[in-house]
Amino acid sequence: MAFLTTKTPEVVNTFTPAHVEPDVKEDFNGTVKSSITVQNTGDVDAYIRVKLVTYRVNDKEEHIGGKAEIPDFTPGNGWVKHGEYYYYTEPVESGKSTGNLLASGSSITLQEYIDADGGKQAIDVMAEAIQSTPASAVTSAWKVTVVNGTIQ
Repeated sequence: MAFLTTKTPEVVNTFTPAHVEPDVKEDFNGTVKSSITVQNTGDVDAYIRVKLVTYRVNDKEEHIGGKAEIPDFTPGNGWVKHGEYYYYTEPVESGKSTGNLLASGSSITLQEYIDADGGKQAIDVMAEAIQSTPASAVTSAWKVTVVNGTIQ
């Protein structure tokens, strides 16, 4: 009669979640934004979108009332607008950056106002990133269409 025992060694399942983080880079001289790019500082390829948020501020940079509009500009190559967002159509590799949101020769000039509210315009560039695979991550979260890896 034989007595057999088997013991398998414990296996540790290590899971490292992806890190997705955008970093906005701007060329801004105080009144004119001439370049806006977004770097993927995460550790996986990611789709990136940007929302421009504008408001008025006084000389102390405090928010004041009044309406401010984003000046017209031409989006750069690789950017499309859907609703209030500008989407970079291709995934951005970890450590790489998008192309310029502003087309060559295009810029955004901030306004100074002479109406009752006065003040000057401020524009914040709000960037978001989401992992590029699976494509369903971006299509379900952002409600955009991805065809052959490109946001339409």
